[in-house]
Amino acid sequence: MIYDHPYSRRFLLGLCVATLGLLVWGVGTGTNVPAIGQQKNSIVRVLDPSGRGGGTGFAVATPINGRKVIVTNWHVCQVAVRGAVLVNTPQGNMLSYVIAADPKRDLCAVEAPEDTPILAVSETRPSQFEHLHVLGHPRLEQLTLEYGRYTGEFTVAIAMEPNDDGECFKGMKPTAKIAPYEQRESTAESMFGLELCVMPYQLAQTTVRIYPGNSGSPVLNERGQIVGVMNASDNESFKGLMIPLRHLKGFLLGLDK
Repeated sequence: MIYDHPYSRRFLLGLCVATLGLLVWGVGTGTNVPAIGQQKNSIVRVLDPSGRGGGTGFAVATPINGRKVIVTNWHVCQVAVRGAVLVNTPQGNMLSYVIAADPKRDLCAVEAPEDTPILAVSETRPSQFEHLHVLGHPRLEQLTLEYGRYTGEFTVAIAMEPNDDGECFKGMKPTAKIAPYEQRESTAESMFGLELCVMPYQLAQTTVRIYPGNSGSPVLNERGQIVGVMNASDNESFKGLMIPLRHLKGFLLGLDK
């Protein structure tokens, strides 16, 4: 019942959640980043206030008011303590507060340091097999650059446990599973033997290899523009799954309202 996509198999949503306990996968094959110029200065680590578990984030501006924020995954923001996370930039650390979140799309915005430059957002989504690169902090270590291609969007069904109050979809969990959308009616029972929350979910597939700590990394086109946000990977090949561009743009637009 694990989802078989034409480009990858066995998806585990949240595989790239970067808590200390999950930072046990192999080291990435990315190159050191200094050659890509100023883009590297827009990438940060989003950590718990003690500076441990977390993931990657990036600075971007909202489309109308130009408000600068750090965007990452909602599951990364779950390391927050009393709404605060530690943003680690090349210039130092800043205690930042969560501004807004979209748990269903796995997106979160936190306050951005004033001296962090922003990345541009692409006007259009990638074309089939377009070259992409991902900047992030696998295992929360040095910034790395990974290359790959875009292979298209698809809809799946995700299943995960309700929160402690028995409510659905208040936030993505590392234990969430992905299955074929057409099998959504039986996903919870067949995969877990439990009554779980099941919902449709849109993802985009890439051939970029990512690892724990890459959650929240920006996916960039060859012009250095954001075309998506990494949030999971193929459970076998580590090829990255990203939040589509339209969901990121909708999230940023909502911050202006």
